[in-house]
Amino acid sequence: MNLKIKACPCCKKLNFIWFLKEPPVIENNFRSFAGWSLIKTFNCRSCKEQLGIFTEKSQNLQKLAWLSEVRCEDNYVDDLRILREKQSSLSNNRDSEYYKVLNKIFYINNKIKSEKNKLKIKLKIEKKVFLN
Repeated sequence: MNLKIKACPCCKKLNFIWFLKEPPVIENNFRSFAGWSLIKTFNCRSCKEQLGIFTEKSQNLQKLAWLSEVRCEDNYVDDLRILREKQSSLSNNRDSEYYKVLNKIFYINNKIKSEKNKLKIKLKIEKKVFLN
């Protein structure tokens, strides 16, 4: 059994997480973390929000993510991927269509930021958690 100490991305409180050396992999349904393995989900000790630990085997990376925030990003992953491919194909000639694609990308990124801010405000109101 391994013990990890991770700070919650919501409230910044420390969580003590126990998991096996070779943890069983949970099905990863998050498109924004495609290629990553979800090894553990748990609730924060302080704010009780659901968190997940993702690992990427090839580069040996681990990331702790707030699953509600990841769901906000998942709504727009496919749209952003298509727009970024279109942006890269249009990057040689910067005409009006290229700038329309850039504006769409900017608009979607602002939507994601807005949803994340609403989520943080909701958490702050419901649970009286002070966010940084």
